[in-house]
Amino acid sequence: MRRVVVNVAIALLAVPAAAFKPKFHEEVTNEALKFLKAEVRAAINAQNKEEDVARAGIDWYHFNDCAFEGSTKHIRKKYKALVKEFRNSKKALAGTAEFGELLHTVQDFYAHSNWVETGLTDLVDTRLGQWRIMRPWDQFGDTVLVALPLDKGTQVSRNGKVVTAVVGGATLKGIITGAVPLGINIVSSCIGGKANLGHWENMVKEMSDSAYGNGLNKDDPPRKGHAEARALAVKQTRHEWCRLVNLMSEAGDGAKERLLDTWVADKKAAGAACPEEWTKASSSQVEFDLVKSWKPRK
Repeated sequence: MRRVVVNVAIALLAVPAAAFKPKFHEEVTNEALKFLKAEVRAAINAQNKEEDVARAGIDWYHFNDCAFEGSTKHIRKKYKALVKEFRNSKKALAGTAEFGELLHTVQDFYAHSNWVETGLTDLVDTRLGQWRIMRPWDQFGDTVLVALPLDKGTQVSRNGKVVTAVVGGATLKGIITGAVPLGINIVSSCIGGKANLGHWENMVKEMSDSAYGNGLNKDDPPRKGHAEARALAVKQTRHEWCRLVNLMSEAGDGAKERLLDTWVADKKAAGAACPEEWTKASSSQVEFDLVKSWKPRK
């Protein structure tokens, strides 16, 4: 047993970071949150970068292997920890590590899924409260999350990076994320077969030539869809700021006001990043079109 554990650990160390490269994560965060103080962004970016160093092989930190549920639960967990840390600590940079961690996962969704290839241009989560837990076969509009378990009668096919799923007689667009050779989950949540698509087509070759192959990842500029994934990641990151402000407002005890005082360099720009009604309404009251159409799997 010890030899198996050691071998798995060694294999995990050999798995390269499967994410937007650190410089692009930093660029996305800086572009979206340029109204924050430089030292705050630096702390957020440092933790964001660490996710590709210490946790490169953990699927739910990167939306890899169709780990929709695990990844969204991870984001929710980090938001809870962030609010708790910020309220209990008087340090100026309190909560920045948790924000950096969750932003990494959020940003990776667009680079590691076929959201862009499916033609979707909306953000995947536009709520102001906690992220919705995304479970296999949840539907939103004419789109469905494709992952194990696969129900009897459900048919899934793939044409390039576009997935089609027939669920209960309805033909839907399927959302998947790339399968990674060896993640810490060991067993992928992707359904496998012809509908499966790897994060890389050839991991070894792509380490030296980021434009090589037809894998699903859009981590580097040479890869098709990178610009679109990056643009959506910027918008989602900015929305996460609005979510954070709202969660702090709901936490009470002046948490929102202290967040603005300790993190923000340009309060006017920070306020302009979110429509006024977002920061006034309760997260349970604010719903948007994409969220309204969400149908959890029965």
